[in-house]
Amino acid sequence: MDSSYKYLPLHLAVRWLSCGNALERFVGFFDAIKAFLAEKGQDYPELEDEKWVVKLMFLTDITGHLNKLNLKLQGAGQTVLDMFDTWKAFVGKLAIFSGDVATSTFRYFSHLRELSPQHSISTAEICKYISELESEFTTRFGEFQNYGRMFSFLIKPDSFDGHELDLSLIDWLDTQDMIMQLTELKSLALWGLRKQLETTAGRDHGTCIFTCWISLPEKFSCLRKIALALLTVFGSTYLCEQIFSHRKSVLSPSQSFDN
Repeated sequence: MDSSYKYLPLHLAVRWLSCGNALERFVGFFDAIKAFLAEKGQDYPELEDEKWVVKLMFLTDITGHLNKLNLKLQGAGQTVLDMFDTWKAFVGKLAIFSGDVATSTFRYFSHLRELSPQHSISTAEICKYISELESEFTTRFGEFQNYGRMFSFLIKPDSFDGHELDLSLIDWLDTQDMIMQLTELKSLALWGLRKQLETTAGRDHGTCIFTCWISLPEKFSCLRKIALALLTVFGSTYLCEQIFSHRKSVLSPSQSFDN
């Protein structure tokens, strides 16, 4: 049928990204799939159901956005601050998505935009889905949000007075000297950590932050411990999943081991 692809990828529940890929390919083949099924005498009424098709196109678009978020949360060298900023930006984008759908612009929903001239789209229902998604993100990441202010300590320590830090996240650390050390840190005219930290964009952000804090003199050991504790917080399961993947590769049947 002169299609761009010769097959459809299958969705694996264990691999979230494959869901978006399967949907995208299915929608790209939509007309060809309907023609193929008709030729084979197989009837799927959903493919002719206007409401079902609209939901399919919306699901494909929103899953694509979620896939992009997923990929941004992956990769080595990311700090919990990077991931917090990525999450916060996505929640903000959901509000923009809702406004985009409400006005039937569909600037950020390409499949809905292509469908809109031929189909009636219930924008109210789609806005409800987006609102529920936004609420779900806020609920699931509620604890993450509570510590957002504290994460910024990694790059703007001199903007804190000591009492603003919620140390319950690292209550196992001895932070008795924190306020005194923070006060002394702010008075150092030659110390340019904040400027150095804020200009690390485009480089290995996590490594730069780590290097800056490690370089602090021993008299700021309490502040350094707090920063290193925050840098070790797992903001994503990516590293754990990566270990499982490496482990699976080692234990694969293709590997041979000597007794």
